[in-house]
Amino acid sequence: MVMSMSTLLRNKPKPKEEEVENIFQGNLCRCTGYRPILEGFKTFSKDEPCCMGSKCCKNQTRNEEHVLDVAEPCDFVPVDTTQEPIFPPELKISNGFGTKFLTFKSERVTWLRPVFLKDLLELKSKYPNARIVIGNTAVGLDTKYRKAHAQVMIAATHVPELHEVAVSDTGIHIGGAVTLARFGEILTEAIENTTEYKYKVLVAMRGIVTGIAGHQIRNVASLAGNILWAHHHSDLVPLLMATGSTITLISKGVAREMLV
Repeated sequence: MVMSMSTLLRNKPKPKEEEVENIFQGNLCRCTGYRPILEGFKTFSKDEPCCMGSKCCKNQTRNEEHVLDVAEPCDFVPVDTTQEPIFPPELKISNGFGTKFLTFKSERVTWLRPVFLKDLLELKSKYPNARIVIGNTAVGLDTKYRKAHAQVMIAATHVPELHEVAVSDTGIHIGGAVTLARFGEILTEAIENTTEYKYKVLVAMRGIVTGIAGHQIRNVASLAGNILWAHHHSDLVPLLMATGSTITLISKGVAREMLV
């Protein structure tokens, strides 16, 4: 839980109270309990930091007789960013890592990562039984329940076209590699700028997205993966069907659009 909070503060130094609560989704605590942990971490929030209000211990000080007096709110020691842990420079890879076609092979699996859409389609044509993955969060479940072992995996994480997002009056276009976490943010932005008749659909969609697994999983799991997993845990499918959403399917030399 400390690592989850550290990650949130790295990205948002002054998070909202709701964001503090959401970051702990998927974390289990069976000893201390969630309430004291959440109340402790909410002191980092820009919202009301304590349920005690003006009686919060931060608003009190001790006089010479060691009696607590109400005082002006005291601040925490300012964050010294020079003391923040950094990623070990020795482990950093050259800047070209994200722009190169990568191949890794083992005795059981070949892992391929293209960076162009044409290469992705070529690989899928060459290896028709290959599994296209983004976060590959379902690998454990597939192995345990479906006894599935992919011999070739194609990582579509670095194909720019699959990360495209376009919002228009007719709907939202989401690339297949867009993560569920990012999708939730897109829905939040759309809700704040939408008309009333679209509002309920977007709110319902966001409620489902933010309820899938934990925050760490949503950071890597993709919208396309949730749909194509074809499992009863793919909670987005019924709502996508009800709203008349479409999917664009592309293979080598062919593109077609169909209803979910």
